[in-house]
Amino acid sequence: MKKPVDAKGRLVDALLDIRDHELYGSEDPREQRVVSDNIKWILARKDRARFGPQTSTLQIKSESSQNIIDALQRAEKRVRDEITEEASSQ
Repeated sequence: MKKPVDAKGRLVDALLDIRDHELYGSEDPREQRVVSDNIKWILARKDRARFGPQTSTLQIKSESSQNIIDALQRAEKRVRDEITEEASSQ
């Protein structure tokens, strides 16, 4: 028994054969690109888990942690420079 195709499945099928699709098809590669980008955008909004951006949360946390570490290191350097400057002026 074949599983029925839902609306998202039909959009995915359209992406696979965008040039010859009866509704979205076009010979112009620019139009094909616009249509496929729009379909991908719609799919990403309808089912973020399957079609949304595939960024890793761990990667984002890692980048944020590195930014915080860098900021703390710069702040520590400023404090050390100020202490050194005060000590040399006395």
